[in-house]
Amino acid sequence: MSGVKPAEFLAHEPKNKKNVYKNYFLGNTLIRVESFDRMGLLSEIESTKTDSGIRYSIRKNNFGEVNWLKAVEFEKGLPIRACRIDSDSEFWSYRYKWENMKIVEITTFSSNSIPGIRLFVDYSGDAVNSIFFDNKGSKIVIYNKND
Repeated sequence: MSGVKPAEFLAHEPKNKKNVYKNYFLGNTLIRVESFDRMGLLSEIESTKTDSGIRYSIRKNNFGEVNWLKAVEFEKGLPIRACRIDSDSEFWSYRYKWENMKIVEITTFSSNSIPGIRLFVDYSGDAVNSIFFDNKGSKIVIYNKND
């Protein structure tokens, strides 16, 4: 949904690591991400772990300080809840409603907005056409693939 296509896997590690993300997998499971800054220096490390259907992720800077913690709860392989809290106590939490293998509704809770906003997802076939919320009967579009 971000509109960013993932890069292909490389056969060899690049010599120039400016703005590079290095992913580590155990089988098909992502377990670590190293982020390199614009100078090519290691700036952040994200580690992940799964326990009882919940995937946890912690990101630390190169000094070992925690930047954020994320958790995603899965049911039958699909994410149903996700949350993130930053080191400055900002937080975001989402609850996903699925129908026919598509997200049709997202309920949001965050430290910087009104709690319990319900976002609705409109599709054209399998592609997301728009994401919107209802404001007293008025449809407020926050994403439109044609814009």
